Amino acid sequence: TGLPLNDAARMFADSFDVERTTLLEHICAPYAMPYMFHGPLQFRVWETHDPDTQELVSINMYLGTYQEKRTIWMDGRPHPPDYAPHTWMGFSTGVYNGDVLTVTTTHLKAAFFRRSGVPASDRTTVVEHFVRYGTTLSHVTIATDPVYLTEPWIRSQEFVLMERGNQNWLYNCEY
Repeated sequence: TGLPLNDAARMFADSFDVERTTLLEHICAPYAMPYMFHGPLQFRVWETHDPDTQELVSINMYLGTYQEKRTIWMDGRPHPPDYAPHTWMGFSTGVYNGDVLTVTTTHLKAAFFRRSGVPASDRTTVVEHFVRYGTTLSHVTIATDPVYLTEPWIRSQEFVLMERGNQNWLYNCEY
């Protein structure tokens, strides 16, 4: 499958009943950050600057699928301690290396690398690289999970800037 799964992850995925995702209590379960960008979605990106210094504080994202909000802290703050709460989007910090935005995310909830049952533990760390070329955004993710992966899992994809305006942003999910 191209996934560097260990035996525990393989057993979990092989015994996972994908039909459980059709149950009402699972239909609207959000994707966690390691999988979020690999499903169908559109997203908006904007910056927040300190009003006094105009220093970049954060890069913010709104992801249409499951109406997720993500903050990438750019002000040099440290990641919180291990016992801090874990969320679907985790805690992200970023730094520019030339034209490449490198983002490190920790504090993710246990979720899936694939909705078909490939598990991701709450100890997963994701490093992303974003590079923009005109209207194309290249995105490379490197996921490390000491619980379920035997080595880092690297994926890449490209997004194209949508010129059709602000359409289809609401994710219709009802119980």
